[in-house]
Amino acid sequence: MPRWLLFVLLAVGCRGAAARGLEGVVLEVEGQPRPGAEVVVLTQEPARGGDGLVFETVPVTADEQGRFVYDQPYKPGVEFYVLGALARTAEGYGLGGWWEPTWRYPAREYVPQLLITAPVSMRGEVVDSAGNPLPGATLTVTKVNLDAVTEPNTGSTAWINGARTRLPWPATWPPLTTTTDEAGRWQLDGLPRQGFELAVRCPGYAGSSTLVSHSDIIQAPQVTVALARAGSVAGRVLTPAGEPVADLPLRLESIQVDEAPEAAWTAQTDAQGRYGFDGVWTGSLTLRSATATADAALPFQDLRLEDGQALVLPDIVAVPTRPLTITARDAATGEPLPGVTLSGRLGDAGVRLTEASSPVSGADGQLALRTSVGGYQLIALPPPGWQAVGAEGGGLGGIIDGYLAPDAPAPPAPIDVAFERTRAVRGRVVEEGGAPLAGLEVSLERWTPWSYASDLTDDQGRFELANVPLTGSFEVYCQELWGYQRSARTIEAADLPADEWLITLPAEEYAPLTGRIVDAAGQPVADVEVLVKVDDGPFTRRMELYLQTDADGRFTTPPVPVELAWYASVDHPDVAPRDAEPLATATSFGDIVVTVQPGAGAREEGEG
Repeated sequence: MPRWLLFVLLAVGCRGAAARGLEGVVLEVEGQPRPGAEVVVLTQEPARGGDGLVFETVPVTADEQGRFVYDQPYKPGVEFYVLGALARTAEGYGLGGWWEPTWRYPAREYVPQLLITAPVSMRGEVVDSAGNPLPGATLTVTKVNLDAVTEPNTGSTAWINGARTRLPWPATWPPLTTTTDEAGRWQLDGLPRQGFELAVRCPGYAGSSTLVSHSDIIQAPQVTVALARAGSVAGRVLTPAGEPVADLPLRLESIQVDEAPEAAWTAQTDAQGRYGFDGVWTGSLTLRSATATADAALPFQDLRLEDGQALVLPDIVAVPTRPLTITARDAATGEPLPGVTLSGRLGDAGVRLTEASSPVSGADGQLALRTSVGGYQLIALPPPGWQAVGAEGGGLGGIIDGYLAPDAPAPPAPIDVAFERTRAVRGRVVEEGGAPLAGLEVSLERWTPWSYASDLTDDQGRFELANVPLTGSFEVYCQELWGYQRSARTIEAADLPADEWLITLPAEEYAPLTGRIVDAAGQPVADVEVLVKVDDGPFTRRMELYLQTDADGRFTTPPVPVELAWYASVDHPDVAPRDAEPLATATSFGDIVVTVQPGAGAREEGEG
């Protein structure tokens, strides 16, 4: 009989602890710690320049008490997500989703209970579209599902913390992969019972991503995967005058390219303007130019390839391109800045630039592009130690957004993009008396031109602000992640310390606030949302904490400043609205009596 484990994942968001990620513990079902359990935390953020997503796997190991900690690097203004955590032991797997934008709500607290369940085995076959077996096909687990986690109390299936996604199989774990035999049969052992995604590949056939759900494992432990034969796409590119367009780089992409990078193919036209792609996966495809420096561009084409089809496209007439020059300069001296790249989209032809495919500014600071008529949207990406000068009164710098009209002068005037030097500012935040303050957001904001740098303090109160400009006047903010501003003042760039910056804040009393929601008969009201807030005049002192009552109707906040005027209210369709309740004592709301009646708290349509 498999050994059950209890895996408790806690989001740390309290004063006195580093609110920078996750802290958890792996326990056996009897409550004993499970030392040495392998845990990985999976994160996601946009790539630089917005070109796709970057996934990272962070391995941690449970200590002798079964505890593990993940310190999340704070990235201001970046949609940085903790996707979830996976645990692996000899007894099986456990996982939990997070899916909160942790730069925005890193202090929100969740305590899901996750069971590590015994692994399973599955078998099946891989066939072609006619049902013939395919020997030599490979099957590899690429993701683990989050769509079937059983709640221990109710037995129902629930989304853990709203995470409607599948987690990438950790690169630090041994791969789960196998190959079909001569009869096309396969078997995989040690699979996560929660469900998984299989990448199936076979030479000469289109790749497949097959989802095996928790219910599939229960109902049908055999899976047959049918693969379509790969096809080909060919054609010719001509000028408006009917002449061949030679040496034009092209890119053909499947709609699966985001999940399978190999689902993209490149080619270049020959002297007769002909191109060809072989081994192309079936399904929906997009064909476009793969360069932003050619004299012509291929208007992007949407097409569909069927099983084994040799698709020959009609001749495509290329559109002419015009020069578009971007000049990168040092805002302080006007000198050209080398090392700048671009990311974005050019013209009606839909040519896409990435940091990898972009030209790079040289000693003259210039990036020479060619674009078809139409709109273009680009982001200038500076070298280390620089940032684009922000817009006056707020807004990011380095945004190049324009439209090249058919009757525009040729060539259009060069576009200047200004950059400024930056440096890192390091320091510590402490209370009077020297005690470090952890989990505080320290930020420097300059309005003219706009610039923003921010970081969270660690357990020792340390922070590091990257990309701080060398000039200007800054507002310095120290605030809790749930909104409470501990201090605000102004400082000149020239006055920022060259070494460690020590910020000392007045001591304040913090404590958790508690309360209990009951009905008119004094019975607890469980599983309702409680809003605990402060509305104390200035915007910076308006704070909200969303909590959930437990089975006894109780709720508890993380430690908060007790000097503020806190109020609690209930928001639930079956709870009648009532005025927010103030604190009954210094740290307790006491019993808040509500009227429970089906539909009593439902909002009218359109009410926000």
